[in-house]
Amino acid sequence: MLTRLSEDNLDARDLGEVIRQEIIPPKDFRFMRHYDLRSIEKIAGHWIDLLLSPFGLPQGKSGERTSAIDGAILILNNIFLRFNDFLAWEWIEICAEGNATKNHKFDGVLTTRVNPKKSIMLVEFAGGFGCSNKAKLKDDTLKAYRNALRLLDPQQNQAVFVVLSWGREVHFETLKIIDNNQIVRTQQAKIIIPCSPEGIKAAMLEMEKVFGWRDTVVKYVKEPMTDSPNVEVPKTPNTP
Repeated sequence: MLTRLSEDNLDARDLGEVIRQEIIPPKDFRFMRHYDLRSIEKIAGHWIDLLLSPFGLPQGKSGERTSAIDGAILILNNIFLRFNDFLAWEWIEICAEGNATKNHKFDGVLTTRVNPKKSIMLVEFAGGFGCSNKAKLKDDTLKAYRNALRLLDPQQNQAVFVVLSWGREVHFETLKIIDNNQIVRTQQAKIIIPCSPEGIKAAMLEMEKVFGWRDTVVKYVKEPMTDSPNVEVPKTPNTP
């Protein structure tokens, strides 16, 4: 599906046809096995439906939470749905572990069902579509990482995952403790929320990296880094 959606010379109508093509016969589809395919159908399908709608994909400015419905929330809810037996989302004005983060509130927090007070991921919306306020991006990035650092613990919690949404960009990142108690911030993927057919194709090319980052999160929750301290996370420059 990713390959088909990222082919050259596809216009809006072509994309509408591709997203409805049968990849797996209905009788053979199993959500627990084909969850990434279903994620792509829902994420790309939502963008393509917007593209084909009377108003089209959002082009101008909109609030950060309104933008997140078609951006960060859309992506995160779908790529983690398969794992909702042990991971749970809380959205909008959520405290992450209370006193540990001095009661700061975040736009999204991912927790574990075994321990709902344990925050695995912080999500911060630093500005909606059309936002060019780099000062707010800087302030919200500092807020997210200052609190992510507070959640790190060499014995109990060796990694925290962070998602930053600013303008049309969604950054998927990791903060972790490595050998000698060094702390490393890495970015594994960046999606540009599309506003054109070309944008949809570009976003699809990046989705494999997003799935790789998601798999790192899932592996960390299932096999904490205290048991495997050298989980490999590729470093990417130009993180905001």
